[in-house]
Formats: sequence, C-alpha cells, structure tokens
Amino acid sequence: MSGERRRNGRSLYECANARVLGGRILCRCGHTLHAKSEDGGIDAALLARGKPLVYRACRGCPDFEEMGPPLPPHERGWSKEEVEKDDSLA
Repeated sequence: MSGERRRNGRSLYECANARVLGGRILCRCGHTLHAKSEDGGIDAALLARGKPLVYRACRGCPDFEEMGPPLPPHERGWSKEEVEKDDSLA
C-alpha cells in the first residue's frame, strides 16, 4: 500500500464507481462526496489538476470498488498540452 493512501484513505482514482458527468465527479451508487454541493459531487477541474480526490465519504464506503492501486501524482490530471488545446476551443 502506498504511503499516500495510508495517510489519506481511499481515493476516487481507485474507485470504479466514480464517474465524470457534465463536468462533475459523481458516485455511480449515489453517495454524496461533498455535502455542500447541490448534487453531492465535486468539480472535475480537481481531477484535471491532479488533486488527491480523497474524501471522508469514501473511507468506510461499503460500495467502494477498487480498480487497482492509486495513480502516482505525476500520472494524475491532464497534460499541459491537452489543457492548452482544450482552452483554445473555448
């Protein structure tokens, strides 16, 4: 188990139930990831920036489906080239 996971708990990078829909990350099982959001989800921009995505709701979740080991920080988020290309379309 990685040092990051041991310190921080379960990550959405590891859960097969995490889904990106309409610019939001939501739980396929309907669990609330962030209580202060209207839909219970979080902004997908956090994923794009490679943030840890470790939430209290996931710690003891009975529906947590592990996809594999967490991604190392250098493999998270979008590359700068992809972000620049995406920004040029706006």
